Parts: sequence; C-alpha cells; structure tokens
Amino acid sequence: HDGTGVGADWHLHSVEVRATNSGEKAVFKYDKWMDKTTNRIELTPEATEGMESYEVTVVTSDVASAGTDSAVSMAMAGEKGGLGPFLLNKTADGKKADFSRGSTNVFVFNQKEVGNLKSLRIGHDSKGMGAAWHLAEVVVKLQRANKSFRFPCNEWLQKTASGGAAERAIKARDVSREIPYLVEVVSMNSPNPAPAAELRMQVIGTNAAGQEARDSVRFHEADKDAYKPGKKTVFKRGLLDVNKPTAMQLSLEPSNEAAQVLIDRVVLTDTVTNASYAFMCG
Repeated sequence: HDGTGVGADWHLHSVEVRATNSGEKAVFKYDKWMDKTTNRIELTPEATEGMESYEVTVVTSDVASAGTDSAVSMAMAGEKGGLGPFLLNKTADGKKADFSRGSTNVFVFNQKEVGNLKSLRIGHDSKGMGAAWHLAEVVVKLQRANKSFRFPCNEWLQKTASGGAAERAIKARDVSREIPYLVEVVSMNSPNPAPAAELRMQVIGTNAAGQEARDSVRFHEADKDAYKPGKKTVFKRGLLDVNKPTAMQLSLEPSNEAAQVLIDRVVLTDTVTNASYAFMCG
C-alpha cells in the first residue's frame, strides 16, 4: 500500500492465486503487519501437493579472501530426480546475495518434491575481481518433510592452471543422523615450529546397531589455531552414525614439504550423552 491515510497500517494474512484453466493455486502467506517502512514486500509461495519448499543456507568460510564477487548457482539431486540450476542472487528476505568472508545467505525455492537429497553441485562463473571462493558448507532444509541435509565443502572454488575448478559436486549428509561432538585438539610444544598444514581426522567406531561406522572431520584454514604449538582448542563437529568412537586416523594435506603438525591428544565428547573418548598421540 502507499502508506497514506490515518489507518494505513495493514495486517496481511495471505494472498491466494488460482489458475482458472487448471484449478492449480499458489498461496503466499505473510501474517504480519505492513506499515510505512514495509509497504511493499516480495512473497514466496508455500509448497503445494507434490511440491517442496527448499530452504538453502550457504555459508562462506571465515578465511582470508574467502568471499567472491562472482555469480553463484547450484543444482540438487534427490531420489526422484534433479532440480535446478538456480541462480543464488536474491535471498529469502529479498536482499541481494552477499558471499563475503564469513557470511551466511539463506534462499528459499519452491520446486517439485524429489525425496531425500543425494547430492548438490554448486559453483560460480569466475567473473569479477575477487572470483575465488572458499565455501564452508550448504545446508538444505525440506520444510514440508521437516528434513535437513548438510553438504560440507571447506574447499576453494577457483579455476587454476593446475586443474582447480570453480564448482564442486558434494554428497549429502542427513543431519538427523549426525551425532554432535566437541572435538578438543591439544598440540605439543615445539622449539622449532614448522608451517601448519590442513589436518584431517577419520573417526572409527560403532553405530546404534553395533556395526562399524566411519566418518571424517576436517579442519580448514580458519581452524589452524587448533594445532599451533602448545594450543588447545575445542570445535563443534557432527559425526555421521558414529555413536561410540574406538579409533582415529590423522592425516595431513601440507601446503609445503616442511609442513607438520605435532598433536598430543584429541578428545571427542558426545554432547548428548557427555561421554568422552580420548586418543593419545604424543
């Protein structure tokens, strides 16, 4: 509305649009007050039968130069087919997407229902001054089905002469199967500390049925303080189906030949049961 008049404020519940030829309808629900500051809004239709509302949360890593000025797009694949690609240019609240360092952008797409998500492909067009992008993760919530899927990346999306690509295909993780852990990394003191490297952990244990389960934990560049000499840092990580950790394998992806990490111990604490599992390294 134009915001004029004594009783200009308006409480809009919803708008329903129906196609006269097919009978199909779309419902745009708002259920809020509109005043002079919000006299014009953009609404997203609610999902109808055979449709799903996908809430997509894109998290840019908190590392140096992680943001991108390029146009970002993504596509998803589920049990019943694929969706997209979609251009991620406008967030759910109608604002221009901003993939700057440490940012979180939320998008909503109403599309056909494709069942549980299996994979996602996300990338950018490599245009702009700061094209390289370090993507932390994407989380997709199926609002009607009330299910969430996590797509961890922690990689640079950047075209390089050595074969680097500006897009990634990422497998889905069912958030309902993730067990939340606190990961405590305790590093050893070193008189001659070497350059840090990227640390990866594979945790081995058993699931709820007593069968072997494995999952990986990765510390990307923003986490490097976790294993600097003499440091102790705690991170939150979800492990897929690993109810009781029994073993751990550590590996490095060094940035140069001199890179090393000296770990004294790693302690995993299940935040639901408060059970702790210590793995001694030093």
